[in-house]
Amino acid sequence: TTLPPDMLLADVSRLLTMEHHPAFPVVNDEGAFVGVLTVYDLHGVAVEDYHDTQVHQVMRTSYPHVTATHSGFYALKLMVKYNLGRIPVIEHRGDDRVIVGIISKTDIVMAYAQMME
Repeated sequence: TTLPPDMLLADVSRLLTMEHHPAFPVVNDEGAFVGVLTVYDLHGVAVEDYHDTQVHQVMRTSYPHVTATHSGFYALKLMVKYNLGRIPVIEHRGDDRVIVGIISKTDIVMAYAQMME
């Protein structure tokens, strides 16, 4: 699930409750990756302001990510360094960054476990 930058935090709050993910990538109308909104970003906003605050106002525009050419080990190192359970996989298309997936620690551990069999 991705979020548009103009989505209200009230709607994001419901989505976070339903999907049980601590973070969501944010993409603009052209599908370009522009940031990430985490549950921690919501902590800085009073609940009564959720109906007046949009994602782009509190999202993180600088967030760890990898490309499909990075190794699983590199992705895992980023996740450990920043204490994250998953990070976006992006592809550069001209000046835009397009999200092509999300990789989690579990994905990497499972891949390494299969390699060891």
